[in-house]
Amino acid sequence: MLCQVQMGNKSTTGNTREGIDSYAISLTPTQTIAFFGCNLRTAKSTLTWGDVAAHPTLTLRKCVENDVPVHRLHKMQPCLQRWVDLGKVTLQDYDLLSQWRCEPFTELQASIGDLVLLRSKFAPLQLANAGVTYTNLREKYGLTADLMRLLRYSVEEWCRLGFEQEHLNTFTDEEIKRIFQQDREAVRKALKK
Repeated sequence: MLCQVQMGNKSTTGNTREGIDSYAISLTPTQTIAFFGCNLRTAKSTLTWGDVAAHPTLTLRKCVENDVPVHRLHKMQPCLQRWVDLGKVTLQDYDLLSQWRCEPFTELQASIGDLVLLRSKFAPLQLANAGVTYTNLREKYGLTADLMRLLRYSVEEWCRLGFEQEHLNTFTDEEIKRIFQQDREAVRKALKK
């Protein structure tokens, strides 16, 4: 997969490293020890994409857990596929990926089961911003009424994903009650808001 990299006023495509390795994030002494250990020969005061790529234990989550802001990591390496290819990002990190507008099904090979199992990581707004819709969840990935119930999204959250009146009409009253904990009329009113 080729990635677009913005460099000042010019845009380059492909495997360029120009600019990526020159972007460095300043580290505190605590971060330096967390990332590189106490060895003075390997200790660094900055973090570059080359450092992340070279150190097997240095992942996006480890950086964030050690107070490196996600937006700085995104600026350091804007191509999510590079993070994924090196095993620096997994599906478990989805809650950290809003800067990348990551579509979890295509970019991280998530399944509808992953969406249910990791529901706390899959905020409907983040999914919607990444282009995920109710229709493609249902048609491409096998979303069912039972899975919707397990996701526990509110009517408003389903609306963010494009759930509309026409979709509501495909459910029985019993399914609506199980999914939304409301009757059909209450859900219909919420959809009109």
